Amino acid sequence: MRIAIIFTAMFWLFAGQARSQISFTEKGLDYFMFQQDWSCGVAIIDLNDDAIAEIVVANNSDRNRLYFRFDTLYTDLAQQYGVNQTNHHHSITIADIDKDIRPDLYISGDPPYSYEGR
Repeated sequence: MRIAIIFTAMFWLFAGQARSQISFTEKGLDYFMFQQDWSCGVAIIDLNDDAIAEIVVANNSDRNRLYFRFDTLYTDLAQQYGVNQTNHHHSITIADIDKDIRPDLYISGDPPYSYEGR
């Protein structure tokens, strides 16, 4: 069983041989997931029922990301699926909000800022 932990702008995979040998290895570049922005929230869910988890990232200073895994690489398809907004986002919740048996994304954040006159 492989366990993954995601930190801001990094992707860490469990590298220990057993639970008693806990260690992690940064593999973001190997999976094409390295970001250089302010990521604040992350959610992991299998959105397309292919038994491979997709990763949704809320960003504070750049656009949101939605990573789908193809072979061994993750590809950001946020623009294709309409969740690539830039709006100082902080957190993500996944729930069936409209009760249609499909997962919905709720991405919270601050309203757009205007710095004119400050």
